[in-house]
Amino acid sequence: AHQLPTSLTVMLGRGSEVASLNKILDRSEVRMVTIVGPPGVGKTRLALHVAEQAVKKFKDGVIFVNLTPVIQSELVLPAIAATLGIQKLSGGSITETLKTALSKKNMLIVLDNFEQVVDAAPQIIPLLGNAPDIKVLVTSREALRVQGEHEFPLTPLPISNDSFLDSPAVQLFIERAHAIKPDFEIRDETASRVAEICRRLDGLPLAIELAAARVRTLSLSAMLEQLDRRFEWLTRGERNLPVW
Repeated sequence: AHQLPTSLTVMLGRGSEVASLNKILDRSEVRMVTIVGPPGVGKTRLALHVAEQAVKKFKDGVIFVNLTPVIQSELVLPAIAATLGIQKLSGGSITETLKTALSKKNMLIVLDNFEQVVDAAPQIIPLLGNAPDIKVLVTSREALRVQGEHEFPLTPLPISNDSFLDSPAVQLFIERAHAIKPDFEIRDETASRVAEICRRLDGLPLAIELAAARVRTLSLSAMLEQLDRRFEWLTRGERNLPVW
């Protein structure tokens, strides 16, 4: 199985996080890792990037379970089963069905946006207990607080005070701005304005991407002037980006 959403953009500014997360997942005793961070910090993007790199490490591949539409805890296991293409056995529980199906699998399961069904976290542990070669990578705004969980806090992108162009947040803005407006120019003054925009957006990748998407209609100076009411215009980016 290799059912990951396609990533069409370059991962920027997360090299150390990718290396650290890969190192944690490679440890044999680690079965569950939760990427924890605020909305818009890039948890899903990081999880997908690491999962793409991990595909060849797992004999049965990687699957991605999007829990965004799941709002009831009792529907989490059925969502996992549906993604795996597993039918519930008649007369048996969904837990037993999944335990049987996963028992001999060597697979990474990515569970995205777990915070809205966090009460379902204890349901995942029996699956791991019966399947020694399964690992789970979770994204959530809060830790699941279950036995065996390894938390991986994800912080916003840093903004250097010395060299703006070396700041991952600024690099992200520039890369996305060029995709919208190929003639977007970078000079010292431009870089300092971009850095200030990124700083006032708290270094959150999603907010930075949404701001960069407005370079066609707003100058950098206009963005800075309007950041106090950013929730009015940081709402339209690419159609597949979440609304900020």
